[in-house]
Amino acid sequence: MKQSVLQTVLNSAKTNLSRDGFLTPVGLLFKNDQLIAPILLKSDGPSFKEAMTYNAMSLGNVARKIGADCVVMVNDACMKSYPEGTDPETIGEENMPTTFPKSMRREVIIVVAIEVPDGKTRVLMQNYKGGDGESVEFLENDVPEDSAIKTRFTELVLAGYRT
Repeated sequence: MKQSVLQTVLNSAKTNLSRDGFLTPVGLLFKNDQLIAPILLKSDGPSFKEAMTYNAMSLGNVARKIGADCVVMVNDACMKSYPEGTDPETIGEENMPTTFPKSMRREVIIVVAIEVPDGKTRVLMQNYKGGDGESVEFLENDVPEDSAIKTRFTELVLAGYRT
């Protein structure tokens, strides 16, 4: 997927966040850099982790069925640094960054693009503060643009693609 397409997706998310004060999680399925299906993602349920697992596998499965070559997920997230060696599986929902005061967490827009079926993953992030009734201010990023990483989300999308 072209960098310019990912940047357009991020810019749209910034516009929506500025206008609405929040982002609704969305999956975007592309073929040859053209949007072929937007999909509203589930963001509620018993746990965030279960919702994201369901979303990732569903996006992969739908991508295969309609011939998409790239799955993009757009959402906002709260991040917090944990001590070196902390296993994310042991943090527990009561210690997730969303439970901390805004002053102790970092809020970001995340755009994750996964090419299927090879799994090449690219991530764009935009730091911000505000939202939820406050005006939104976009901050300087400390994550390199177009970071190439493998994520748990990548693994789940590919698993859904194979089913």
